[in-house]
Amino acid sequence: MFASSVYFMMYYIGRPDLLSLYMGIISIGALVPMVVLMPIALKIFKTAQKAMLITQLITIVFYGIAFIFGENLILLYFCSFFATAIGAMSNVLVNILVNDTIYFIYLKEKTSLYGTTAFLKGFAQKCGNTIPNTGILALLAVSGYIPGAIGQQPDATMFTLHFGRVGIPAIICLVICIMFIFP
Repeated sequence: MFASSVYFMMYYIGRPDLLSLYMGIISIGALVPMVVLMPIALKIFKTAQKAMLITQLITIVFYGIAFIFGENLILLYFCSFFATAIGAMSNVLVNILVNDTIYFIYLKEKTSLYGTTAFLKGFAQKCGNTIPNTGILALLAVSGYIPGAIGQQPDATMFTLHFGRVGIPAIICLVICIMFIFP
């Protein structure tokens, strides 16, 4: 999200002067769920699984609006803030779901797989942090990105910037939802 946001604001929106404002909006958006929204979501949805599913569906809606109306800066700021605030709850919800899995395995099998589960979660997080950052660079390279050419990027690069910032995250949220609905 952060890597694609830099390229998105600089080249797609063409406003590097607004980069710090936009990054501040999404940074605060990532902080809000940990402090305010998470307890509310768990109270409303009762389980981490339901909270994960519903928050991801809501996030898809905000990313969809941002994808369609992404050049309207006010709407972009609004949608980016709420997509980040609601979508970032998945970081906390994953920890709850991992602990639930560990306890469930222990109750069913009388075996503690805490170490194995923690390893798998850690490995998945490392992959999840590496792939997007290198992926956006690979996509830009393939699309004909010209470094420093604000306002002069090829159409393929402009689409990649827009799709990489709001389209791909929406697709990832959709995949998460499908995995929760059809385990």
